[in-house]
Amino acid sequence: MKIGILCTDGVRPELVKIYGDYPSMFECLLHASNVSKTSLFFKTYETHKGEFPESIHDEDAFLITGSKLSVYDKVDWINSLEKFIGKLFASNKKIVGICFGHQIIAQSLGGKVEKSRNGWQIGVRTAHSVATPSEEQNNLGQFNLIYSHQDEVKSAPEAAEISASTETCQNVMMKIGNNVLTFQGHPEFSVEYALELLKLREDLYDDNHLEKARKSLKSLSADDEKVGRLIVDFLLQ
Repeated sequence: MKIGILCTDGVRPELVKIYGDYPSMFECLLHASNVSKTSLFFKTYETHKGEFPESIHDEDAFLITGSKLSVYDKVDWINSLEKFIGKLFASNKKIVGICFGHQIIAQSLGGKVEKSRNGWQIGVRTAHSVATPSEEQNNLGQFNLIYSHQDEVKSAPEAAEISASTETCQNVMMKIGNNVLTFQGHPEFSVEYALELLKLREDLYDDNHLEKARKSLKSLSADDEKVGRLIVDFLLQ
């Protein structure tokens, strides 16, 4: 299977040498989660620099990464990405979205994204399944992921099924039919990388919030492989 990674941001230069870039993080996650050992081939498109596939048929499926920007920012490449997502969805292409990717897919298909009333959500958070019976095969039950966001999907597209929520975010996993699967959390992040991000962005958070996030990263295990397996299974089904 050929998977196109639509990269919507870059890792800080001082961290790339240690943790790799975002596409390599996803490649590691999905290869490690590929129990069936089906061949997965990846190609990165630097979408945040205006690079897109020439055709939606260049790849079998697409994955949209996280970004420091908001999906409602008036930026040319974000507008182009929304149009590209619309074409993918209309052609029943498989689409996976993570964080910003989760939000831009929702917005592109009729949902609404805005700043969370709960502010920044950082560290490891526990999500609980709210899946409907039709989603039983994609039900993760309770699962932990690393989060780093202040925007959220306030209202999902009409056709979407909300699959999981946390105490502070009602939509952290979304599915639309058999071709869209998205997560607000970051299964591709390692604990070490998340801690480095907190250090670099600590001016954005109040001290109490920051300390809770650090403690959660050191005391709670993220279910990266569990989520990774679900993503791979979704892509291959």
